[in-house]
Order: sequence, then structure tokens, then C-alpha cells
Amino acid sequence: MKQLNITIMKKNLYQFTTIFLLCLFSSTVFGQQNILYVGKTDDPVDTKMMEFLYEEGYSPIFVSEDDFKNSPYDEAAGYDGYDAIFISEVVGSGSVVNFKNAGFPIPCVSTEGYCVRVDRWDFITNNDEQFKQASSADLNSDILTLVIEDADNWITSNYDTPYDLVWSTAEDPTALGVTGCKLNENVPDAVELGVFLQDIMADFPSFWAIPEGSTLISDNSVTLPNIVVLGVIGPGLGDYATDDYNMLVVNSLKWVTGDYEIPEDIISAMKYDLNVWPNPTNGIVNVSFDLPLSGNVRINVYNVTGSLVKTLVSDYLTAGNNTLQVDLSGMADAQYFYEIHIENEILRGKICKN
Repeated sequence: MKQLNITIMKKNLYQFTTIFLLCLFSSTVFGQQNILYVGKTDDPVDTKMMEFLYEEGYSPIFVSEDDFKNSPYDEAAGYDGYDAIFISEVVGSGSVVNFKNAGFPIPCVSTEGYCVRVDRWDFITNNDEQFKQASSADLNSDILTLVIEDADNWITSNYDTPYDLVWSTAEDPTALGVTGCKLNENVPDAVELGVFLQDIMADFPSFWAIPEGSTLISDNSVTLPNIVVLGVIGPGLGDYATDDYNMLVVNSLKWVTGDYEIPEDIISAMKYDLNVWPNPTNGIVNVSFDLPLSGNVRINVYNVTGSLVKTLVSDYLTAGNNTLQVDLSGMADAQYFYEIHIENEILRGKICKN
């Protein structure tokens, strides 16, 4: 019996070691992103979201809100080893440290929209009148619908705007809540991606993308990382989160960490005989394609953060071969992405400027 117990212990130790090494190996080889996940212990929202993020290839490292609001997370060194921070919607806004004290160390996705109030992130806003939180008395079924209004940022580029994104399937909306804020008053570079359907939130957008290096009216010396603010409050959301909402979180994490790529549409490129040259370029890029029928064409150019930097619009092009020019001569040497909208199709690819 003693020998049997030793054998079982060895087997269990072997299995644990194997699983540990596989996790370590997969994290190293496949470039798994380490996410500092701020949440509440044993909360179903955090349990489900962490499971989802792990399935999507992330490595979420949990820290409770009580531990987070204390050292070492008020210093930049506390974020060493992490690619981004995710602030859960169940975290109390008072538990979120002021990133300014830590020098804005890493990209951030916050689904606790009210944590960006003036006593937390005063670099984003300069007064709490810019915020709106819908109380339970104000809530109805409309609060479950976030209207995506901007498709120019990569996070929301796969939506046909306006898109009604239902973020929770909970039958009782009074158990939920939403927040909104007017970040553009202090961060003119912030991109408003969506607002909740409910009338009282109309002037307080609840979904923002703040690109790296944004201009701040309050302090021009500050350099921000990529930040996403998504103002939802969902105690016990967990199983009630929709696939749309979960993927919005994942897309936000991909955007803030730069872990995304706009793929080329090879089939459509062949269909339209698309040519983009010279590529790399030191200025002017020629874009030629064949149109089987006359129609509207639009070309968008994005930087690596997913922000729209140039739009070339032609209201109407005739059938046959067309050549348009994109002028990048005044832009920094970097990699850019283009999107060519032809009727109901989008052709995507890269342009390198050097």
C-alpha cells in the first residue's frame, strides 16, 4: 500500500510538472501576453473573463483590488513583466491607483469607466462633471445596448456602424449599470467609439480609445500609452456576458498592446487586380485596381495603433482601370495599414514608409 501511494504521488507530480511546463512552454513559444488582471477574489465576472482571456491566448495574472491600490502598483517598477493591465468592471473606482504616480507604465483596458474620475486619472479629465453614471432608477433594457458609432479604429473596424452591441443577456437591467465621460474635453486625440442607447447617456460616450502619445490639455509633458475605457458595471455579469462584449474586450487588449494585424484580402485583391507601388515608399504611393462596374471607392490609411491618419475619398469612379495616389510624404517613417472600400468589399494591406 505504501508503495502504491508513492507511485500515485509520483504520477500526480509528473502530471503537474508536465502541465506546468506546457503552460510555460506555450507562453514562451507562442508569445502569450501577460495581463495584470485587477479584480475581486472569487467574483464570477472575473472568473469567467479570465477563463475567456486564457482561451484567447492571454496569460492573466490576478491581483485583488485591495492589493492593487497598495504598493508596488503606484510605481512603474510594479508593472515589470506585464504587457498590459486590465481593470475589471467589478472593481471599485476608489481602488484604482493614479497611473500618473507610476508614470503611465503600460497600456491599459479599463471596463470600470468611472475609475477615470478626476481623483484617479486626473490626466484624462479635469472635473467630475464630465462623468455620468446611470443609477438603477434610470435603467431599462436600453442600457444593455452599446451603439458602436465609429468604425475607423481597428477595435471596431469589423462593425457596420451604427451597430447595436448587446453586452449582457441579464433579464434584470437594474442589477447592471453604465458610465460615460467626455474625455475629448481634455484629451482631443481620444476617439469616441460608442455610446449607450439610453437617452440620459447620449452626451456621455462610454467607449473610448486613447492612442499612445495623445495630446493632453491638462499636462503637455505627459506621454500616454494606448488606453481603452469601456464604461460598464455588471455585478455578477459572468455567464451573462455576450460574445460581442467579450470580443470587444479582446480587440481592445489587442489594440492597446499592438498585437494585431490587418490581413490582406488576397481573393479580392486578385479579383480587382490590385497593385500598390512603390512599397516601401519614401512618399507617394500609387494604388491601381480594376473596377468591373462604376461605383464609390474610399481609401483609409491607419497607423500601427489603429488610428485613422488619412482618408482619400472618391465619390464615384468609372468602370475599368483606376489609379489613385496616397501622399505619405509628410508622415513619419513607419509601417501603415490601408483599407480600400469598394462597394461591399474591403481590400487590406501594409505600406512601409522609409
